[in-house]
Amino acid sequence: MQKRILCVSSLVVALLLVGFSIGHGAERGKIAWLTIEEAIEKAKKEPRPILMDVYTDWCGWCTRMDAYTFTNPTISDYISKNFYAVKFNSEMKEKVSFRGKEYAPHQGEGRGPHSLVVSLTNGRLSYPTIVYLTAVGELVTVVPGYYAPRDLEPILHFIAEEAYLTKSWEEFQKSFKGSI
Repeated sequence: MQKRILCVSSLVVALLLVGFSIGHGAERGKIAWLTIEEAIEKAKKEPRPILMDVYTDWCGWCTRMDAYTFTNPTISDYISKNFYAVKFNSEMKEKVSFRGKEYAPHQGEGRGPHSLVVSLTNGRLSYPTIVYLTAVGELVTVVPGYYAPRDLEPILHFIAEEAYLTKSWEEFQKSFKGSI
């Protein structure tokens, strides 16, 4: 009788664990994208660096990065745990408040970059671009271009672990062992 109870109990626990892991697995590959204002507010309460994905609607490489790189479970899990992720359309039409200053959208005719993007990238525009900021919104670095998951992984670690404070990028790359 005790063997039967133990067997049934073990089966119930196993089923619960499988159900729990399946439920959590469904969230893998998803990043909770924020606005820059939301990211700064969250970072005040729980400091983390900010990853700002700068894109446009017409950018094919931006779409590929969304579909392939940011949905990779290793990448999305690492970003979700170590950064506040911001999705920023460079051609958006809304004003943005950042570090006590108002930034306006492009004022001329047609499409054009948002003044926050121009400021953060020093006018060197390319899409996609990832802007890395400290928890208080200070610029760490700007990384333009498309990156496959394997290529983005070391950059994420370099920033999140603040290795850039003590090592060169080349030094860090030599010792980095990725999981992709």
